[in-house]
Amino acid sequence: MLNRFSDELHNCEESNLSKDFLTEEIKGLEDAQRIELPNFLPCEAFLRIFRRKVERISYLPIKFTEKYWDYIDNVVTSVLTRHSEMYYQLKVLAKGAAHNLVQKLREQSINRVNEIVEMEKLTGYTCNPDYMREWNELMNQQDYFINQITGTDMMLPPYLEDLPGFGEIQGLREVQGLGEIQVEHLRQHSNVSILRQAFDLKMRMVAYWKIFK
Repeated sequence: MLNRFSDELHNCEESNLSKDFLTEEIKGLEDAQRIELPNFLPCEAFLRIFRRKVERISYLPIKFTEKYWDYIDNVVTSVLTRHSEMYYQLKVLAKGAAHNLVQKLREQSINRVNEIVEMEKLTGYTCNPDYMREWNELMNQQDYFINQITGTDMMLPPYLEDLPGFGEIQGLREVQGLGEIQVEHLRQHSNVSILRQAFDLKMRMVAYWKIFK
């Protein structure tokens, strides 16, 4: 059951981090441009995107919690039925009491899950060391990726030689950890600074989302 939930979470649409690549990040940055410092990404842009992503998957933990308590309810009912088969009135009372208890615990669990989801929307913080490691690895690709979009540099740097197919397919680019992505929609953006910030913001989200999931 837990494995199925994990699969659902990893295969949901919000986990497809290459779809409409940088589109949401660019919009978020443009909306937050009025609060901008050099070399600093607007925190509000990250949190807005993160909140939307969490909101879109918030039904999954609720769904899992309901399935979990359905399973508990079935197991408890089955055990009580088997051990009270010869005592009809006791069986009826025991099943009713057990069902009511399970429903009460189910409601408490769902409320707690909702609280956790709401708290996650407000934080955007982690002390996991894997976050910085993952983000730094992803950011190693920024210069080459941006140059490929803007057409300012077609030379492949040595640290990207291990990325087979990087930039070889018309209209596609490969980003380590994300695979091939559509980039034609990005060529219309003349503001290289926004593109670089959007790439940074996306890589932060990719690194954080892996920990969050």
